[in-house]
Amino acid sequence: MAHVHKQTFTKAIPTGAERVTIKGRACVRWRGRTKNWQVGELIPDKPGRCRIESSKWYVTYFDPSVNDTRTVPGYADRAATDALMVTLVRTAERVDAGVLPKEAARPRLTLPELLDRWHRYVRHSGASEDGARRQWRRAQDVCDGLKVTRVSELTPTTVLDWIGTQRVSGGRAPKGKQGKGISSGTAANYIGAIKSFTRWCALVERCEAVDHLSALVKSRDPADLRHVRRALMPVELDRLLSAAQGSTEVIYGLTGTERHALYLVACSTGLRATELSRLEPEHVDVTKNTVTVWRPAKTKTRPADVLPLDADVLKVLKPLLKGRGPLWPNRGKPTQAWWRVGARLVRHDLAAADLPAKDAQGRVFDFHSLRGQFGTDLDRAGVSLVRAQKLMRHSTPDLTAKYYMRPESVEMAADVAKLKRGRKGENRAS
Repeated sequence: MAHVHKQTFTKAIPTGAERVTIKGRACVRWRGRTKNWQVGELIPDKPGRCRIESSKWYVTYFDPSVNDTRTVPGYADRAATDALMVTLVRTAERVDAGVLPKEAARPRLTLPELLDRWHRYVRHSGASEDGARRQWRRAQDVCDGLKVTRVSELTPTTVLDWIGTQRVSGGRAPKGKQGKGISSGTAANYIGAIKSFTRWCALVERCEAVDHLSALVKSRDPADLRHVRRALMPVELDRLLSAAQGSTEVIYGLTGTERHALYLVACSTGLRATELSRLEPEHVDVTKNTVTVWRPAKTKTRPADVLPLDADVLKVLKPLLKGRGPLWPNRGKPTQAWWRVGARLVRHDLAAADLPAKDAQGRVFDFHSLRGQFGTDLDRAGVSLVRAQKLMRHSTPDLTAKYYMRPESVEMAADVAKLKRGRKGENRAS
């Protein structure tokens, strides 16, 4: 016989809980996160723990497709859970009578359960752990912001309305204050995550008949760039490297010598912060002057890239090759790992070198700017665009030229001056 019930579980008695007696039973109560009273029954044989009921109701019924009872989660509202029980029992009876196929008796997963399954699917498909977690968090934020309980409630219009609200007042902000709004790039990332989730529901999990967000278009506004990066002039780069090398401070677990080697390798190979964090001594071949970069299985290019290393850079790197494990390990909290706070790391040495983190035009120089520094210096050295693309491991030369080659205005003015326009007898470029 089908019935509705609540599940019970035990937990440690919260600090500050007061003992009360309810219907002759010894209990404790405390204020939860919502400031409402929560009650738990004391367990005689387990001191310090109490038994509490789940916030939502559950349905237990007989499923003929598996010839056994099945328990599925319901809702916090008892009436809604009763209605769910009636639907499940009616479907089970129709399956037992042969009116519906056995697949129809499979209980529908809740939205949080679908998000968790999608997160595991993305992770096992080859995405990095951080990348899969970011995708899951973005899709979760959209669903929470729209307060939907089913995938079918997601529509392009409602998602775009929520994105529009976030563009005005969303984003990071101190507690109790309103955000300044997310950029178009962040908005596109949110749209991409929720579209990936609904596509997975329709094509992989097959819990939805159609992809409800197939008409939603992801786009970016090229004019809305919140972090326009710049490249340093050669003299400025030398000052940054010298400031790090001569520093006696330990910043985010890295000494001055380690930071000097880190910056030098980053601007000489174009490696990203996460790729540098995974480098170990066996990845560096001192005989061939190369470094091997292993990337996640789901990558735009090859899973392993072999890049050339300059001999002078290798000399600086050799002292770090004597140990084991990562060349630049995390020696602090996981949230304060240097590759997560790379902008703050570089900012310390920029200040020591008397260089601004943000110039008069509002362009910033952070850790990822070292990758752009590599592309810009290749351009300054006269390296062809195709070779620069291969060295930076980009999919197209357009990406390299558009985002990672950043000549300064004085350099472009010098290039124009080479034409020698306006000089008598020298009106043609030589």
